[in-house]
Amino acid sequence: MAMLSDVFRLLSLLVPAAVVGALAGLLTARQFLSRQLERGATAPEVDQFTSAALDAEAVKFATAQGRPELAGLVSRKLHLLHRLGMQRQWRS
Repeated sequence: MAMLSDVFRLLSLLVPAAVVGALAGLLTARQFLSRQLERGATAPEVDQFTSAALDAEAVKFATAQGRPELAGLVSRKLHLLHRLGMQRQWRS
């Protein structure tokens, strides 16, 4: 019986802590997203020559690794990195 009361005591501490943690996470996410929308965070346009160069490099990399079927995935990752760099104004 004592073990059961210990379990209930532990649950009475953990459940409110989990709820408070979830609410804090939701409020933080809401704040972050509202700031992103205020700034107008849109992805910059990628010109067709840069896009073609990224695609060609993805094919070359995937082929060199012996996995040409992954060229599409590598290409998407390269495009993502390029967009992030443009948004953060990274310089080459």
